Amino acid sequence: MGKYFFKSLFKPNSGVTLIESVVAIFLTLTAFAALFQMFSFGYLRVKGVKNRLSAIHLCQEKMESLLDLPYTSIALYSQTQEEVTIDYGADSSSDEDDLKGTRTVQTLEDWIVDEELVGKKVIITVAWKRNNKDLSETLITAVYDGHNQ
Repeated sequence: MGKYFFKSLFKPNSGVTLIESVVAIFLTLTAFAALFQMFSFGYLRVKGVKNRLSAIHLCQEKMESLLDLPYTSIALYSQTQEEVTIDYGADSSSDEDDLKGTRTVQTLEDWIVDEELVGKKVIITVAWKRNNKDLSETLITAVYDGHNQ
């Protein structure tokens, strides 16, 4: 039985047919296309996450600078807007990959929750546009006279 199996497996005149070659090439190309699609999708997702992290950092940076001000000065920022750059490139000398956006600071006087004065509500939003899609990140906090939450 063993002799017959090996003889039939390695026939001297056997070869790969054209159909087998085409099927093998098709399967190989399909596998490479799937891998390429996965890597490109992952790369785009990483870029999107970097955008969001940069926007959150810009919100937090502005919030910390506002919290360093005296309580009465925070009301001066009732509705301000400024241009910001969302930079997620590895090369800081190049601006090709940077996104331009806006950072809006809004403070609301007398934020009342459950009939109790909480303080001032500070809302900071960073908005940008990527691939014709409006994106934004928002940070909200309450500021008390003398301390914050």
